[in-house]
Amino acid sequence: MRRSAPALSASRLSALGTLSCLLVCGAATSAWAQFGPGGGMRPMGGGMGGPGQGMGGGPPSDKPEGPAEAAPGQVVGDIAIDPLPEWRDKTERKLQPFTINGYLRGRGFYWHNFNLGHFNDPTKLANPFGTPYSELPDASGNALDASCAKRNGNDCREEGIRTADMRFRLEPTLNISEHVRIKGQIDIFDNLILGSTPEGFYINGRGGAADGYPTIFSRGQVAEESAINAIQSSIRAKRAWGEVKTSLVELAFGRMPFHWGSGMLFHDGNCPDCDFGTTVDRVMVTASGWDHFASVSWDWAASGPTSAIVRNQMLTGWNYNIDNVDDVMQWTLLIGRKDDELLTADRLKRGKVVVNYGALIMARTQSWDLVYNPRPQPTPLTMVGPDTQEYYPVKELQRSLGRRDAWSLTADIWARLQWRKLYLEAEGAGVFGSIGELDVYSDGGYGSDTAARKATLQLQQFGGLLRGHYKFLKDNALIVGLEVGSASGAQNGDPRGELNWRRAREKPDGQINPNGLIGLTNSRFTFDPDFHVDMILFRRILGTVYNATYLKPTIAYWLLPDTFGAQADFIYSLANRPATFPGHNINMGAEINLRIMYQNKDEGFYTAIEYGVLFDLGALSQRNDIWENARRTDGTTAQAFQAKIRLKF
Repeated sequence: MRRSAPALSASRLSALGTLSCLLVCGAATSAWAQFGPGGGMRPMGGGMGGPGQGMGGGPPSDKPEGPAEAAPGQVVGDIAIDPLPEWRDKTERKLQPFTINGYLRGRGFYWHNFNLGHFNDPTKLANPFGTPYSELPDASGNALDASCAKRNGNDCREEGIRTADMRFRLEPTLNISEHVRIKGQIDIFDNLILGSTPEGFYINGRGGAADGYPTIFSRGQVAEESAINAIQSSIRAKRAWGEVKTSLVELAFGRMPFHWGSGMLFHDGNCPDCDFGTTVDRVMVTASGWDHFASVSWDWAASGPTSAIVRNQMLTGWNYNIDNVDDVMQWTLLIGRKDDELLTADRLKRGKVVVNYGALIMARTQSWDLVYNPRPQPTPLTMVGPDTQEYYPVKELQRSLGRRDAWSLTADIWARLQWRKLYLEAEGAGVFGSIGELDVYSDGGYGSDTAARKATLQLQQFGGLLRGHYKFLKDNALIVGLEVGSASGAQNGDPRGELNWRRAREKPDGQINPNGLIGLTNSRFTFDPDFHVDMILFRRILGTVYNATYLKPTIAYWLLPDTFGAQADFIYSLANRPATFPGHNINMGAEINLRIMYQNKDEGFYTAIEYGVLFDLGALSQRNDIWENARRTDGTTAQAFQAKIRLKF
């Protein structure tokens, strides 16, 4: 439930204001309120997590909106969506100088055979999920003493992984006036793996007296500290931005979330089961009228190296962008219609049809770029002047500059229709552009070690989806839905057999000849990774939807209205370009997801137990006639058991 600040004395209010500033200045928030059509930089806020949230992720919104809440009009991608709230008198809302919202969540997983039965050398054919490291053989191919076979004295192999994580998210809002506010988002233990920081465990080699401190002696967990016992610290300030409403336009500026339409292209990561989220450094101006809006924004998409890494910033106290030539410039235009949720609820209650829609145009340009990330200066640091140190040699950065002459244009159209118990939504996007002077190699790919020649890469990427559901029975207890989505892909996949979109190096379409390159293109479109379609294939193994078309029928039933229910999804996927995946088969997989869920909206409590099973239909197999050292020819079945709990305030 929302906690609001009561009337305070002047001294207490001053102390609270100080605390508020400390929280907000280092924070960032996903939540946003209806502050006009551009509020929270989400003029077209759509699904909270895409079709997987509730249909594979979490419950719908469970409380009325307020100054720091999720966007009115925001629609959960779950077919088990809550009914929209009743129209209420807006005079009940009073300015609260400070509000804070958020959630505490915990997730437990048991993943079985996510490597699909492929037992590969980690340096060869790859998968984001390998066998447990105790199962990897030694240099001679012999099993280690810690392996299942040696432990149990039989021909077994461990295929399962148990893991659990948690996140505590804070979303503060400081309302300076009715028209001016500051918002933020802070994550404490951002997906912290439970049990990962026991006392005595270090990753920097600076442990206690013994080089390997026996963790069985650990008395408990200690805080995450970056580069000491974890990669990231316990507290992560993710977003902070301001919003100002004038008589003509609304202005927003800072580091803020960005969500568009269904979340297929850009997703803010504010769904209950999301892990990432699109965040932009932006200045946006929004004008509204005649039930429509138009927003124009200028973004700092990338600025390149700063003075912090090439000079001793402690001597100046401030830092700056050291060159403009490598900057990525970005401009975005958003236009459309987005009705307030309360107005939508009132119109639906009166049997009216509600139609919302919008268009996005985003342009990017970049003249030069670093061809590799900055390389740290060897210790000891080079002295370049009195009391100064060069952390990263400027000459090294200079040598890494490569001409790009790159540009891209992204276009997206989104529409949603609601009428009585019917919900329909569609979105389509295309990305066009070119990237110059990339190193392309003898195998036609890029990102290898031995360069062949420079080439210009043309971008031609397409993606889209259509989904809907209908509610049956008197209390809308039965919900039946269908979703179809597709994303383009290249003709050829990663030469190493990588599957996850973040790691896979795409081999572009085209030919190399002595006179240059012909028709070299990049056509891999990727859905936002927080747009959840399933539990295993797209969410975990591939990382998102790309080079695939999927069909997803869904059915949900609330045994107790909005309290206790169950849901079942079936996902069948096809490869748009079969040669991209190791098995060179058009049939990717068939997956079944089941969920039992319970929620108490008044207390902000939600819990669910989930099961998923994925059957490889050939595309993820490793055929011996294609790949060497493939110890299994067919991908085997993967399973997932998951338990989730969430407390929202």
